[in-house]
Amino acid sequence: SALREVMGPIGKLMEPSDVSAWRDAMHRVALDDDYRNELAAGGIAHSQQFNWPRAAQETIAVYRKVLNRAAQ
Repeated sequence: SALREVMGPIGKLMEPSDVSAWRDAMHRVALDDDYRNELAAGGIAHSQQFNWPRAAQETIAVYRKVLNRAAQ
């Protein structure tokens, strides 16, 4: 899913219906300053890979691939 790409390695996934996992995760973020700071720093670092020039380059690459296949 796109969530893994957006969150990167720092993100934590859990089942939407797992109430105890959500409770524990929210509790840890609320009370553990070191953990919260680790998540924040990791999120900021991971976000650096997302930028408009890269998005444009990847979009152009997809268009070229499609055009090359269509020309064959």
